[in-house]
Amino acid sequence: KKFEEAAEKVKEATLPTNLVYSEYFSNQTGNKVYLKPENMQYTGAYKVRGAYYKISTMSEEARKKGLITASAGNHAQGVAYAAKKYGVKATVVMPTTTPLIKVNRTKSYGAEVVLYGDVYDEACEYALKLAEEKGLTFVHPFDDLDVATGQGSIAMEIIKELPTVDYILVPVGGGGLATGVSTLAKLLNPNIKVIGVEPAGANCLQASIKAGKVTTLPTVSTIADGTAVKTPGSKLFPYLQKNLDDIITVPDEDLIVSFLDMVENHKMIVENSGLLTVAALKQIKDKDKKIVSILSGGNMDVITMSSVVQQGLVQRSRIFTVSVLLPDKPGELVKVAKIIADANGNVIKLDHNQFVSINRKATVELRITIEAFGHEHKEQIVSELEKNATDVLQRYIRHTGQMEGALSMQFFWKPDKGIQVCEIAGRFFGYEHELTDMVYGFSIEELLLNYLYEKDKIQTMFAQHDIYAPSKYGAVLYFQGRQLQIADQKAAYQLAQERCVVKPWIFYKEGENVIEYGPNPYLALYYIEADTRCV
Repeated sequence: KKFEEAAEKVKEATLPTNLVYSEYFSNQTGNKVYLKPENMQYTGAYKVRGAYYKISTMSEEARKKGLITASAGNHAQGVAYAAKKYGVKATVVMPTTTPLIKVNRTKSYGAEVVLYGDVYDEACEYALKLAEEKGLTFVHPFDDLDVATGQGSIAMEIIKELPTVDYILVPVGGGGLATGVSTLAKLLNPNIKVIGVEPAGANCLQASIKAGKVTTLPTVSTIADGTAVKTPGSKLFPYLQKNLDDIITVPDEDLIVSFLDMVENHKMIVENSGLLTVAALKQIKDKDKKIVSILSGGNMDVITMSSVVQQGLVQRSRIFTVSVLLPDKPGELVKVAKIIADANGNVIKLDHNQFVSINRKATVELRITIEAFGHEHKEQIVSELEKNATDVLQRYIRHTGQMEGALSMQFFWKPDKGIQVCEIAGRFFGYEHELTDMVYGFSIEELLLNYLYEKDKIQTMFAQHDIYAPSKYGAVLYFQGRQLQIADQKAAYQLAQERCVVKPWIFYKEGENVIEYGPNPYLALYYIEADTRCV
């Protein structure tokens, strides 16, 4: 009964979001895929449903006290918009990492915005504190059964429009949307499978269900800011345990390419949290099923869009960079440009570095950013460069696109480790004379190009000298050094993945332990995650 009441009530504040059949994703997955575009709501997300219904259930006295909430953005706009409709004051506490578009839009509905904390949980604690101090009525973004009931109106609309739906994929942050959708779906048709989808770096519900109790993650790390939650709702947890059929986690890399797919094939802007259900489609093993992916929101600022598009193009090998070392004499650049042009590559950026070697007449670096049609075309261009290069140049061609094992290091002169690594690399590659001639400001980034082809051998060689280079998309080196805070290798590597794309970071290896050090003025390691901005 409450779900029916909520479904009618939220119509006062929402726009119709009819299902959109996706031919592209249907062909990709072998299922019939429909999109529930909540990103097309007036506030840009589904959250207005729960907020509006919750406020409608309050007494006049509770509303007049003023409302306060905490949110990563979408619930904030929902509360602000609903409060405006009811003519009451709203205060919203948002994490400092909230995209600017969500902050500005929340303000545009008349709410007072307070920025506090790095993640939702910290903002929520502060909002509860303010509610107590100022006597405001707190509207929880998810851990509230009335809010969850309002969100459940989405399931009512899906089943009315597509009664034979087999799967509903729902994004999970704190669990409000998943609770409402899964509970109503199971009430209407127990055969419908409802799958929760979380970011791999913020899988609080998956961890809680595995533990059999509400569990708080120590940290969260994901580009899906709307679902970056450490703890699922304790009031909602029993419903989630009972009604969700499974939980899928999605890595950030999959969200990036899903954004590109949505823009190119559906001409829609969907924020990273809303893309969870799209990225999860490939994990559904069944075929010929009717699947609805809920696109929970589309509030993404232009800077984030730009970054995600660039990353997506790199992952699809439509933009990549090669680095070539050439003699510094007329005509060499034109030779390389002709090879790329003959392979139908489009040069979009050139960097010419004369300081890669002390003897610039012998070697200068040409770093070329190229636009291609995809993986095969990229390999064709690189193959042509290698085929047409001289024996010397062929060793130096390096990929900085999505090439597993690309290794990048930058050494600033320090007598012990810097020169030792150079000598080791020199002995392995036969560059002894060149390496010993390069001291101050020496870069061995391009001298380890063969790492792509002989990485196991190289790792063994470095390990013999207490230098360890694990590899995923790129490589991070661990050096033996001073005694500092100790972390295990896996944790250190994960931390490097998070931090080294932004700033230089170093880890020392001491025995079986890896010791975090921090930014080092003498030695900076850059972790390349398949793009050019960190090179």
